[in-house]
Amino acid sequence: RDQMLLYGIQLLSGYAATVSIFIHTLKFKGYIGPLTAMVAYDIIIPGFAYLFWNAGHLFAENPQLAIVCLVALFVNLLPKPAWHCYQLLVAVALSAGWVAAGGGSSTVTSVSTVPSLGTAMAAGGICAADGTM
Repeated sequence: RDQMLLYGIQLLSGYAATVSIFIHTLKFKGYIGPLTAMVAYDIIIPGFAYLFWNAGHLFAENPQLAIVCLVALFVNLLPKPAWHCYQLLVAVALSAGWVAAGGGSSTVTSVSTVPSLGTAMAAGGICAADGTM
């Protein structure tokens, strides 16, 4: 059941990414009106609501990954170098086992062992203070 929910999210995300471009092209060329374009795209919102509501237990069982994704949602609003630094930090944290990658049974080993972005920048030179790689 969990796999079907994840496949459903991937399927609707594919629709949102590819079909929306086609809908925009039809609207831009004047083949459909703005209301038709909005309805054709927004028809997927109930599907996402259904899938994410039913996948809520996956977020509850994996709170660390849910928090990583929530933080990424806000980091995505920052300039691109911040996103690259965050991606690298998450990759290191997952590879080192500082963040559980599933199952919910594993926890962060110790808060003091997880380096902050500033510590990682100073110690390993992950990214410069101005955000460049």
